[in-house]
Amino acid sequence: MEKLVAVCKGGDKAAQSAALKQLCELACAQERNPPLESMIAAGAVPVLVEVLKTQDKELQFNALLVLGNLASGCSKGAAAVVRAKTVPALISLLSVASEKLCKEVVWALGNIAFDNTSFRDAVLSAGVMAPLLRLLEIPDGDDGSVTRYA
Repeated sequence: MEKLVAVCKGGDKAAQSAALKQLCELACAQERNPPLESMIAAGAVPVLVEVLKTQDKELQFNALLVLGNLASGCSKGAAAVVRAKTVPALISLLSVASEKLCKEVVWALGNIAFDNTSFRDAVLSAGVMAPLLRLLEIPDGDDGSVTRYA
């Protein structure tokens, strides 16, 4: 796990992309227990937050999927995501990201807020409402997915 996280830090884009996809596959595994605690222990969360700050939409998408699954998998995961200051990074993406990314951002924020009231309050106090309301004003795409998630 530590090797995957180290590759996710960057350098070779192809290797970084492959490592993020592998983390994503591990985090999204529903038929077995995904190794979420191992990801947290390996330091994946701060690395994923840094990936969110890049301009690469594919890398951001995979990082969002992993972070959303970490936040929904267990309370330890949600706590690790909040501690890594993920919420402000997610909220900033709501203003600049594509519809596909916004859907994942809203999903991740919802997973964080759903875990407990203090995380919900942290998401609200970080200023999520204004960008969410702006998303609701945008005409739906073909499937209306962002509005449905917001």
